[in-house]
Amino acid sequence: MKPPFTLQDVMDAPTWLSTTAVGLIPVILALPRPVRVRVLTVCTVATFWVVSHQITPGRRMLRMLLRWRGWLHKDSGESGGLKTSSFLQLRKRFYLGTLGILSTFVTWDWQRLGKPKLFSLQDTLPTLPVPKLRRTCERLLASLWPLLSDEEYEKTAAMVSDFASAGGTGERLQRALVERAQRLEGTQSWVEVWWEEEFLRRRDGLPIAGNWYGLDRLDTPRATQSERAAVLISGAVKFHRMIKTERLEPLRMMGVVPLCMWQYRRLFHTCRQPGAEMDTIFTATDYSDTRHLCVMCKEK
Repeated sequence: MKPPFTLQDVMDAPTWLSTTAVGLIPVILALPRPVRVRVLTVCTVATFWVVSHQITPGRRMLRMLLRWRGWLHKDSGESGGLKTSSFLQLRKRFYLGTLGILSTFVTWDWQRLGKPKLFSLQDTLPTLPVPKLRRTCERLLASLWPLLSDEEYEKTAAMVSDFASAGGTGERLQRALVERAQRLEGTQSWVEVWWEEEFLRRRDGLPIAGNWYGLDRLDTPRATQSERAAVLISGAVKFHRMIKTERLEPLRMMGVVPLCMWQYRRLFHTCRQPGAEMDTIFTATDYSDTRHLCVMCKEK
């Protein structure tokens, strides 16, 4: 039986698709207005579905949209021009709406009624950008201005200007940071390893300076210490199961822009192993092996 299409048909797909689309435009425009609106709506939804369900194009488009940081800043602009506050507000709403629709289609799961899994948006998040050298120097001087005298500030400003001059040390270091960020693009942040090593090299007391802890809810009083411990353990086990099955949804700013959920992988079955100069973090990757917990009572 003859196949529905040949290899040459696939290679020529952009050509015949564009020809077909151009040929359909007069037909769509000739339809009555209510029908035309419905047809365009269906075409828009179908386009979003096709683009987002093709893993690479949809997720790359989402990552490209998430690179824009303009929605973080307060609206401002010159009155009477295109960049007025109302225009910026409209642009922000259009951006957030597009981002919400595309992320919903990319992570759609029929079994969860469209709710995204905990780590379903991780590969769409852009890595931390390298700040501009000039901007870094300006922020450094702005942070030092309240702390230094006029004479000290002028001396520091001269040193910073020499550091950031053309062909100076600052440019060489900036170029090295940009190359490092490009090399690690799509895998991790350029500062992630350095940040974690600095944290693991701290030699001061962890119970005071480094560790975090959790408490049970104050509005659910318990008669004994054993009951309080049981409630806390029960809640922790339920939360661990939600992370394991990814029943939790990724956190989103303004309900749309996703945040990185990678640290949730270390919330359980993780320990910090001490070292002479730097500690290491060990995380069990096989959840089936994590069936124990530690209880400390009366220093035991």
